[in-house]
Amino acid sequence: MDVRGPSALPKQPAISRTPPGSIPTPVDAPEPPKQPAAPTISLRPPEQIVPSPFPPTAPPATVPSIGTTDMPPARTISEAQENARKMGVNAEYNTTNIDLTNAMNDTLNEARNAGFTLPKNVQIDASLFKDVRNRRNNPASYILSLDDVAVNPSADFWKNSVVDAAANKSSGFWTTSSTRHPLRHELGHAIHKTNIGLTRFRAEFTMPLDKAQRRLVRKNVSRYGSSSRGEFVAEVFSGLMDGASYADPVMALYKKFGGPLLS
Repeated sequence: MDVRGPSALPKQPAISRTPPGSIPTPVDAPEPPKQPAAPTISLRPPEQIVPSPFPPTAPPATVPSIGTTDMPPARTISEAQENARKMGVNAEYNTTNIDLTNAMNDTLNEARNAGFTLPKNVQIDASLFKDVRNRRNNPASYILSLDDVAVNPSADFWKNSVVDAAANKSSGFWTTSSTRHPLRHELGHAIHKTNIGLTRFRAEFTMPLDKAQRRLVRKNVSRYGSSSRGEFVAEVFSGLMDGASYADPVMALYKKFGGPLLS
């Protein structure tokens, strides 16, 4: 994470969606998918919002069982924005992809129903990523200074999310194969920040795990989660929201770092 203040600092690199090397692909996969860039935490000021030209993509995977059934899918983008605002979130959905907006709202709703405080802002807008390196390989970010989950509707992941998510899981890069993994992961950063406070979150997010912790996390969670304390928490949070369970040593480490617990 390139933790920057409001003043100008070097451009923000993607903090974990673009690890070195490519994702091993299952033998029966039609072709090797592009590995999504890692979620980003950025302190960039917001860009001007412009409508996205990208068309709708395939619907996301089946909604998980954690508390999403009480929100019917929106039929229009404006209705989707209004549904998010009813949950107390300032939503700006500048996209034509209604499936992605509904997936975002379901992800917010499952977190709300699990007892978590939602971030102030959610934006689905390709223009927010125009200055991000490998932007087409970066499906989502968390903008810390704005408490904003930002989603990139032009990312290649959203065009082939089922295959790409499965490849990320099978390679050990992600802890789940859910097409909503990027959304849950970024939301996990926001909820983690609320859980431990901004000062501690800033101080500890990029702290590396020690050798024994990295070995534990790579074996039981994901390679992505082994890159820092913050990414470990977000990966475990994503898994918990997907219905996964983890060994006691993993959960002890998660609690130690202030990971949000399901109520």
